Amino acid sequence: MRKSLAALCVLIFVGLPGTSFGLGVDLGAEAIVLQPGENLGTGIGAGLRANVDLGVVVLTGRAGYIRHLEKGGSSPDEMPIMFGLRYQLPIPALALYAGVEGGPITIKNGSSDTNIGIYPHIGAGIGKLDATLGYYVPDASEFSGGDANAVMLTVGYSFISLP
Repeated sequence: MRKSLAALCVLIFVGLPGTSFGLGVDLGAEAIVLQPGENLGTGIGAGLRANVDLGVVVLTGRAGYIRHLEKGGSSPDEMPIMFGLRYQLPIPALALYAGVEGGPITIKNGSSDTNIGIYPHIGAGIGKLDATLGYYVPDASEFSGGDANAVMLTVGYSFISLP
């Protein structure tokens, strides 16, 4: 049922004049900032992403996996599922944008904990490639001082673009 609903939403958006749909992959790294956690080191990961371009505004969605390098005897895993918006800045030659995404992020480190996270970011695209730099907050209730907050850099490649 969920897959059918998602497919229907994509078809509706793609069918609207001036819209397009893209599907791609992201590779990224994050570095913990502010108060480095006892058990969270630098993270590396990959994920899938989808964008529905409505012109100036783009609807975004991504799901992925982040593995933290060992620190303090453990190496936690994160599984973010995020949805959001990005605003295309009116500089066509550079394809700059600013955006925010949010959604459930599960962190597994012995036990499992799921919080609502947020990811404000800026980015630029060239053809099928884009790069995003942002402030990754796996628990939005700790926006200004969480021990897992990170600067995250992702590089993405769109392998499907409809119209």
